[in-house]
Amino acid sequence: MRRDALHPTDPWRYLAARFAVAGLGLFTVVTVCFAAIRLGPNEPAALVAGPGLPPVPLPEIRAELGTNAPLGEQYVRYVGDLLALEFGRTWVLGPEFPSPARPLLVEAAPFTLAVAVGVLCLVTAVAVPVGLAAGHLDGRRGTGVEALATLGRAVPNFWLALVLVALLGASRVTSTRALLLLSVVAVAATLVASRVRTVSRAVREARQDGHVDAARAKGLSRSTVFWRHLAPVALLAHLRRIADDVTYVAGAVVVVETVVLIRSDVTDAGLGDLFFQAAVQGDLPLAATLVVLFTAAVVAVRLLGDLVLALVDPRVGSRAGRH
Repeated sequence: MRRDALHPTDPWRYLAARFAVAGLGLFTVVTVCFAAIRLGPNEPAALVAGPGLPPVPLPEIRAELGTNAPLGEQYVRYVGDLLALEFGRTWVLGPEFPSPARPLLVEAAPFTLAVAVGVLCLVTAVAVPVGLAAGHLDGRRGTGVEALATLGRAVPNFWLALVLVALLGASRVTSTRALLLLSVVAVAATLVASRVRTVSRAVREARQDGHVDAARAKGLSRSTVFWRHLAPVALLAHLRRIADDVTYVAGAVVVVETVVLIRSDVTDAGLGDLFFQAAVQGDLPLAATLVVLFTAAVVAVRLLGDLVLALVDPRVGSRAGRH
């Protein structure tokens, strides 16, 4: 096989390869989630007809759940339901057994989406200018900013969430707005520190590049070189890592929402807490659906990021071909 078939040398072939990899990854996650539900140690019908409920023959429950059909037919139906945004049924957390999972997801999604958007906005608003300034500074000042960022990366988000709740007092974290603000800060702190380093290093490398020296040799002012040549480098360095940030947020929100809810007086949160409750209480269909949703969101953002980079930086495909 030719080398350029494995490593596309133009942006559009690069994007096509990325779409293929993303599709394969999503297919794998969906298949694993289906296997966990249907082939796991606990039979769905037996769990639904658990103790304390009116006795119902298992064949009737299997027929209602659709688990009496051949496995291949169940898989096709499972994938079709996901494509139609029908997210199956919950075994435990719903008001009855079983009940549609969609209302639970619709109720919890806005909070998690607000956290994710808030985190990305906060990271962009803080990390890009601070990293740009740190990369533009010489000597100890720039090194000091990067050292502080390195320390910030070492702070676990769940520990920061606990500290914030302790400082504010659990009695004050009683509204969804307070919980949202606390979650955004706890999740964003590590990302801000990480992106400050990313942007700062990109700016330092750009300052040593030939085109910056050429711009200075042409007589351009220091501020013109800064805004025309260094600021775009900082923003592009941040854009390249947005997809990684979303992946991090998808995992961190589960931990932070759970920790904050345990330590505060708020009772309802988002998809992170819903996933934790489903995993702890053995609600496999709901937990699997949330895994698929988180994966699909990460894949979609990564593809969108690849598309944006291919449009604003056509060298993306060429770099992929060289590495």
